[in-house]
Order: sequence, then structure tokens, then C-alpha cells
Amino acid sequence: LESAVDFNKRYAARSRLDVVSKSLTRMAQEILLQQENNSASLLLGTFADNKANLVSHTSTKSLTLDDFNKLLTAQKRNNSSWVGGTPEQAKGVTDLIVSPERIQDLREMAYNPVNTKVGGQTAAANTSGAVAASDAVRNAVYSQSGLPEFFGVSIMEIYELGIGQRFTKVADALGITSGADDLCIGLDRSRDAMIQGIAVDGESGSTLTVSADDQYSVRQKKIGYFAALEEARAVINDKAIISCIVA
Repeated sequence: LESAVDFNKRYAARSRLDVVSKSLTRMAQEILLQQENNSASLLLGTFADNKANLVSHTSTKSLTLDDFNKLLTAQKRNNSSWVGGTPEQAKGVTDLIVSPERIQDLREMAYNPVNTKVGGQTAAANTSGAVAASDAVRNAVYSQSGLPEFFGVSIMEIYELGIGQRFTKVADALGITSGADDLCIGLDRSRDAMIQGIAVDGESGSTLTVSADDQYSVRQKKIGYFAALEEARAVINDKAIISCIVA
């Protein structure tokens, strides 16, 4: 991963350290952005290669309690023992990565119906068949509007997911979603599933190498810096990740 910045020599001559500092900060941010893009491409590429890690589409355009429930069940079925039976250690979803819009869907459970089946309701009692969640569930959702946890699963909100957002565009390019879909990603953090290897300098022990960029001559009156980072990423256990498409 590489990044480079430059600025006019006069800023250094006038001790404009703010310009120097912001330039180096921008260079580091570009490296971090490349790392994020590499991570997203690898993770979403796993779903493209293994369709078993994708839960079927939901046509409600929102993440419902039923979708959440199916995601947990699908992950358990995806982690049976090698003979297809009950595993020695139960495995499931520990974290769910979602967009702000899907957090909105979870908050809506405090005042919207949550059922997909009419159950014991009669037409006279409930013509629409909609069943509200219990008061205890509604109060719990209402009291924790930030939703750090839902049904024992930690909720992680990131802005890169959502219709038309950066990570979702990667999923669109890989053929996982269409332009009108959103993605929810479930992780089992109790297992080692993804690894990142970073090359370390044998002498300094540093991972990010910053050097003066020698492409500028005296005539150009500029100073430049060049940063490089060498890394590798791999998914070693794709059964620890699962995804639900909200269409």
C-alpha cells in the first residue's frame, strides 16, 4: 500500500508545522483507507465465492425480527459438525455489522408489528394480523436507542454500509447485491477466522515506512514524502461469517 504528499518549501521555511502535520496526517489516512478497501474486498469476496454464507433476500426493504432470527439459525446450520450433527461447541453470531438504516429498523420494533404469522389472532380482534412485541421487548428496545446489543448479539454500526455506500458498492460489483440492496454482516468473534499479516522492518521494528520523495528538483520548490506498507490478509474460516441481504 502506497501514498505520497507534497507541499511548497516556503511552508517549512516559515515553520508552518500545521501544513506539514496535516500533510502527513492525510498520507496516513490514505493508507488506512486502502486497508479498509482491501478488508472489504476480501470479506465480501468470501460471500461471492460461498453462497451458503448468504441468507435469502428479504422483500420488506427493512431488517425485521424474522430476518434476524433466520440469520442466527442459518449460522448454526452452517456450523454443524463434520458429520452434519451437533458440534462439540455451539457456534453462532456474536456481532452484527449494519448500516444506520438497519439500526433504524431495529429501533422501529419498539412501535411496529414484529410478527410474520397471524398466530391465534382472530379477524375480529385483529383484521391486519399484526402482532406487537411484548411490553418487555418494546421497553428494552426503547430504553437502549443506541442498541449496543440485540438478542445477545453485539451491534456494530458503520456508515460504509447502506444503499449506495462504499462497501455496498463493492458488493454490487461482486454480484452479491444490486444497487437497491443493503447488507448485514454477522461475525463469530469467538473463533479465529480472518488474519492480517504486516511486514515489519528488521532494524527499526516499524510497519509503515516514510521516506523523502526524491522526484522534486530545486526548480519545483516542493518537498514530498512517500509512505509504504506491506501487508497480507486472508479468510481462514469462512464459516465464522454470514450475511443477510435486505432488498
